[in-house]
Amino acid sequence: MLLLVACTTGAQAEARKRMDAPEVLRLKAYLATYIAQFDNQKDHSTHFRAAKVDLRGDGSREVLVFLDGNTWCARGGCALVILEPHGRNYKVLSWVYNVRTPIRVLPTYAHGWLDLGVWNEAGTEPGYESAVPWSGQGYAEDPRVEPARKLPVGSPGEIVISRQDESIPLYE
Repeated sequence: MLLLVACTTGAQAEARKRMDAPEVLRLKAYLATYIAQFDNQKDHSTHFRAAKVDLRGDGSREVLVFLDGNTWCARGGCALVILEPHGRNYKVLSWVYNVRTPIRVLPTYAHGWLDLGVWNEAGTEPGYESAVPWSGQGYAEDPRVEPARKLPVGSPGEIVISRQDESIPLYE
């Protein structure tokens, strides 16, 4: 099983974001163990989509994981967790809530990290894309409030997790 991530800049950039089958299995095992502390009843509606992206410009690739399911989603969206590979495991760097896809990497930086572009909407208000900056300790947790900011339509960036990407069940 390969996890493919949609990309706007061609096959070479898409290949950077792919996770091969062993990586997907390792990520799935880590998520199941890590998430057990929040989801001790194993919500079988939990699915994830993931992409590897160098967010710091240091050559290492962090892992963006979009979590979908009853435990992870509310009216405003779902959860995004940013992980750093740590040996054969991962280290949680940050969480962002109230997120919908597509998730993009923007060409702007905060504290040496690329900003993320996430879609958000709630209730009857029209949805919009927000730029979510790194604070120095993590990404802004809520894309609807500062320091996140609303992006103008057509802002540049690269889709790393799309609505069409394969959604992998966590507990199968």
